[in-house]
Amino acid sequence: MEIGMWIITGLVLVMLAVVAFAVWRAVSETHGDRLVVENVLKVREAGRVRIRYGVHGLRPFTWGRDASMLVRVAVEYAGVDLSPATLVETGIRMQQLLGYDGVECREPRPRWREWRLVR
Repeated sequence: MEIGMWIITGLVLVMLAVVAFAVWRAVSETHGDRLVVENVLKVREAGRVRIRYGVHGLRPFTWGRDASMLVRVAVEYAGVDLSPATLVETGIRMQQLLGYDGVECREPRPRWREWRLVR
């Protein structure tokens, strides 16, 4: 009976370690993506860029190689020119730095810019 408890305890500890590693990796990759995007956009205040992951853009964190990434920023917080002419160039730069295959740019509202990076 006592050996069974040790085995169960060991299995629970292994599962907790695997979950902790997965969470740590998701947090570190998400933070790295945020730093790259904030650097490309030269954001004046940290945390003013909204990044969502997944096909529908619902998750605030990554699980590794996601199918897409949605980046949204208000024009007033970006330190670079986000006119329609440079919008595509900025999106391509983010695409190359983050390792995505394609990028779509749009202006959902007059003072907002949005990029969807896809694999």
